[in-house]
Amino acid sequence: VAGSVCQALRKPTYSLITSVARQALVLLPVAYLLSLSGVLDLVWFSFPIAEVVSFTLSFIFLKKAFKVLEN
Repeated sequence: VAGSVCQALRKPTYSLITSVARQALVLLPVAYLLSLSGVLDLVWFSFPIAEVVSFTLSFIFLKKAFKVLEN
């Protein structure tokens, strides 16, 4: 939803950064690092970690986007 809001507020780069960061910069490396432990069940923890990072970035970007609207 946050990505759609950013696009509606004419800030599509925020949406792009959030999506790329979630999938390429967080999810894949964390899944790889957790797989090195030898316990493959730990790999599933990469999804909640990526979601927390995505939520944090979305919150920051939405805050910036709405700040621009206030001015």
